[in-house]
Amino acid sequence: MSATAASRLIPLMSASLDGFLARGPGDIDWLAEPGEVAEAAGDARHAANLELLGQVRVPERKEAGEGDIVLFGGARIAHSLARHRLIDEYRLTVHPVALGEGRRLFEHLGSDHIELEPVRALEGAGVTHLRYRVSHARSNSRISAG
Repeated sequence: MSATAASRLIPLMSASLDGFLARGPGDIDWLAEPGEVAEAAGDARHAANLELLGQVRVPERKEAGEGDIVLFGGARIAHSLARHRLIDEYRLTVHPVALGEGRRLFEHLGSDHIELEPVRALEGAGVTHLRYRVSHARSNSRISAG
């Protein structure tokens, strides 16, 4: 019997052109017009995160090899998973807006670093979709909690 390959953990996030995910905790009003669409998207992301983190431990789920785990979320959850070296690939949708301040995707690195290998870049309707694979072999062993 062959061993099952571990699942990949892939956060799917939106970022501003200057690298911010949110203006502040949960403040993503720059992504969509106010109203039901933005509210429904927020509820769906929250429910997916609760299911992933509340009911199933991420390392166990990855080892089970039941398919990729795609996470719809923001900076806080990405930082937590990255600190524990659980993220295998980043999928970013870059929007043509500059926020100037807020929560950055990689603000948790401190003096450490993560090596990323480009996988794909696609132009979309007013956005750019980027995929980067994390090179665990060349990245530091653990990211600081900073």
